[in-house]
Amino acid sequence: MNSKKTIFFTLALAVAIGFSCWLALNIAKNLLHESNVSTQNPDFFMHNVIYTQMDEDGNMRNQITAPSLVHYLDNDTSMFEKPHLLVFNVTQKLWDISADRGKSISFMGTIYLSDNVNIERMETPNDLGFTVKTTAMTVYPDSKTANTKEPVTILQNGSVVNAVGATADLAQGTVNLLSKVEGNYAPEKTTNNEK
Repeated sequence: MNSKKTIFFTLALAVAIGFSCWLALNIAKNLLHESNVSTQNPDFFMHNVIYTQMDEDGNMRNQITAPSLVHYLDNDTSMFEKPHLLVFNVTQKLWDISADRGKSISFMGTIYLSDNVNIERMETPNDLGFTVKTTAMTVYPDSKTANTKEPVTILQNGSVVNAVGATADLAQGTVNLLSKVEGNYAPEKTTNNEK
């Protein structure tokens, strides 16, 4: 009788161990499947985004704001709705850049702007400001440079310059036009009320 009890408990223990192993493998398999996040789906999103980069001395370098941002794990890509980028030097805001859409790689490493891109060079005590309009531009915040191969229009104090392609040195405040440059200067009319 004792040997029947031993065989019964041994079989019961073997069934319990087998069931436990099967259950553990299924749970591990399900957890592994759930942890394989698709890189085509967003892994996070934000609303009313304000991201500010500071330099080593605590001065503001760049700031990007957007009503919404969706981040994708694939290539560390973020998609912005109506991005607005401010570029600073140590003492002042130099550039005010906006667009309808934006995409960044490695968040603020490279920013691709598209649709109604507006780049405003702020006026300084030594230089007049100007505005650059285009359909697409790539901005590199760390090196403070930007470029486009698309047609551009530059507006400054009554003058209009059109070109195809441009590079910008955001730190120096300069824009180099690449090809097909045409300009028109029409000074603003002033009225003379003196008699």
